[in-house]
Amino acid sequence: MPVGLRSELIREGRLHPLDQPLDFTSYPYEWGFLQLKDAALLTLDVAARALRRGFTLQHASAFQVQFIGTAPVLLDSLLFAPAQPGPWPAYEPFCRHFLAPLLLMAHVSPTANQLLHFHPDGIPLDHASRSLPFRTWLKPGAFLHLHAHARAADRFRPPLARRLPQAALIESLRRTISSLQPLQQHSVWSDYRAQAPRLSPAGVHFKECQVQFAAEAIRGGLVYDMGANTGQFARIAALTGAHCVAFDPDPLCVDACYRIDRSAGRRNILPLLLDTGDPGVALDSDLPNRLGLLHRPKAALVLVLAAAQYLRISANIPFLHIASLFRHLSSNLLIEFVEPNDPTLSRFLQSTGQVLPEDYSLDNFTHAFTRYFRLRSRLPVPGANRWLCRFSTEAA
Repeated sequence: MPVGLRSELIREGRLHPLDQPLDFTSYPYEWGFLQLKDAALLTLDVAARALRRGFTLQHASAFQVQFIGTAPVLLDSLLFAPAQPGPWPAYEPFCRHFLAPLLLMAHVSPTANQLLHFHPDGIPLDHASRSLPFRTWLKPGAFLHLHAHARAADRFRPPLARRLPQAALIESLRRTISSLQPLQQHSVWSDYRAQAPRLSPAGVHFKECQVQFAAEAIRGGLVYDMGANTGQFARIAALTGAHCVAFDPDPLCVDACYRIDRSAGRRNILPLLLDTGDPGVALDSDLPNRLGLLHRPKAALVLVLAAAQYLRISANIPFLHIASLFRHLSSNLLIEFVEPNDPTLSRFLQSTGQVLPEDYSLDNFTHAFTRYFRLRSRLPVPGANRWLCRFSTEAA
């Protein structure tokens, strides 16, 4: 990388030196639409700035980007070479890693970027072209950089866009990416949460105080908020100085959380897409840079607020296995148990047609978790049929 540009990007917080560890490593298939879009625009910005100094970015991969909170940063492993006349060398990988998944997320499914889990070299352009609706053929950017690009690749001839000078090509991609918007749709979880009965102000305040107390005890450590929704309680933890990863299975919630915290400039909350019941495993022992959650750093604290019952009911995971999962993630746990007669749980059961398992009770829940943890406290949530339990493996 050009020395001057490298120094500038590090000062701006847009380039992360490899000798400085990250609090948490994430992957493009765990990001929401807005995160992948910001990562793409960052890559194009750096490519354009390098070109103005006489250098060309040789490769563009979404796996070269990480997030420090809501700030995308490039890893200091980028390959540059003196600029030469001709097409941009990183054009095709950029389209596979960024443009194809973003178009699929904007027009087909908000979780389409999870295809990158199985295509680490980027989503094949012909696959993306066949999957996109016809209306995208009428959009100049999508037609030029994806559909025509894919057809040219099938015929082993250069795509039309490669006739553009590198600066014009990068600017065309920037306009195309900037114009994309998230797919507007409802989800089971977003609809349910919008209609579910609300906790009383006293109940919300109580939970916030307990989260703050638990987060202060770890003194700025790593917090996992499992089922974070739009990040309400993750922000409470972050205010104590903790670095919080806010996981949720709903891409709409992940985008909403990211939008809120990006606007506030927070660098210690990282929203990610994850189904707690399927935390993932490393795909290959030779790919240590693509680890499942269980193989990444343990958290100093795990928050599970009103999510454990869905693991037991929807995912049909026994309480003992849920406890074992969280024991692998942290030595400290703040978890909420929702009683069967709680209005929110009743509404959930009615809307999904699911039934409570026979072992669903506070006593069975507590007994399972005390196989792996010590119960530090079990407090009722004011105005609700819920309990907030604090578990730890550490000595009192």
